[in-house]
Amino acid sequence: MALRWLLLGLATLLLVPAGAIAAEISLSPRFVVYFDNGEQRQQGIGAFPIPADALAELSDQIRALAGPDAALSGAVGEGGGSARQIVFPMFGGAISVGGQRTQFTFTALYGEAESRSRIVVPLTLSLDAGGFTATDLLTSVSEGNASYRRLDLELTAQHRLDERFALIGGVRYERVRGGATLDSASTSSNNIANLTALLSGAGPVDLGLSQGAERLDLRSGSETWSLRAGAAAFVPFARRQLAYVNGMIHASHTPPRRGAAVLTDLAGGGALDLSADLAAETATGPDISVGILTRLGDRLALDVRYRGIFYFPLSGVRSFSDPRVNHGLNLGLTVALGR
Repeated sequence: MALRWLLLGLATLLLVPAGAIAAEISLSPRFVVYFDNGEQRQQGIGAFPIPADALAELSDQIRALAGPDAALSGAVGEGGGSARQIVFPMFGGAISVGGQRTQFTFTALYGEAESRSRIVVPLTLSLDAGGFTATDLLTSVSEGNASYRRLDLELTAQHRLDERFALIGGVRYERVRGGATLDSASTSSNNIANLTALLSGAGPVDLGLSQGAERLDLRSGSETWSLRAGAAAFVPFARRQLAYVNGMIHASHTPPRRGAAVLTDLAGGGALDLSADLAAETATGPDISVGILTRLGDRLALDVRYRGIFYFPLSGVRSFSDPRVNHGLNLGLTVALGR
């Protein structure tokens, strides 16, 4: 899919009128450092679901001991988590085609990053049997490193109105793939086991707490599509330098996707599939760049800019007040290939 859009962006430039291509083509290797708060957002930490088949199997085992009327139910509380801001060093480049007034630019960037994550998940299980109710509280704490891979593709058109102002717009595609293997430690009470033991006469009562060690494997990904439009302003402040500001508004959509999660008991070797569907999200917000362009020669220029993209949710599990923010420094060395 990513290769398809990469080729589509290049093909779009080839469709630019021949007069524009004859005017100027420039290449720009780029290096970007993006800070992404996607793992630090306050809302939308959905609870892991209890697998229905696992709950049914456990219920059958308890009924065999506590009687056919025994009823087991469970609920996962809302989890909490902490994570560091993801820092993406990204490498790539841009190709621009156009004349003095209208220019088309296609940019492709790729980067990898790591971050530290900690997830706390509470689970409540209740057993009704023999006229009694027993409730257990289990808390699982998982911690470890997560790794991410990110691809950004962007096609932008710019039309100069005069020497100081221009209209800009385009489309953007972001893809992020992430995975983590977390070490988990769980602590739970033994009330259900004790009630089952009393009703079945199977053994002594344990008034302590049970400890367990697990491994939590997580895999997920997201794709975000954006349409954006706005304007740019240019201010020369030296013979070979000018400052500029790009301001755009975007409309973005992230389709629903599947988040894979598998919890493995390190002592018993059993595994639970906790995978869940992740909701779609539609967002809007500003896309702002502030930079300085320095001409190093007739065909060489250094572009230094700081860019911030804000995604305020309009739909999905998060509220408008809990945006995703990408911001960072962008460096580019532009080489004009001439007419």
